[in-house]
Amino acid sequence: MVLDQHTAAMQSRLMVLEGQVNYIQEGTTTLLNAHDYIDIPPHIIHEVHSLQDSLCMLTQGH
Repeated sequence: MVLDQHTAAMQSRLMVLEGQVNYIQEGTTTLLNAHDYIDIPPHIIHEVHSLQDSLCMLTQGH
């Protein structure tokens, strides 16, 4: 899975349920394993690359 560079209009949270992904924001890469999550501020360019078969959940809003 690859989610190319994009932004979100509102606060979001990406949680990895299974697998492993790289979350990239402003030149910084964060490795997320199963059960890890990261909060994504609105209007920030970011991308996600899976390193293996992965299942993720994205939530948006407050």
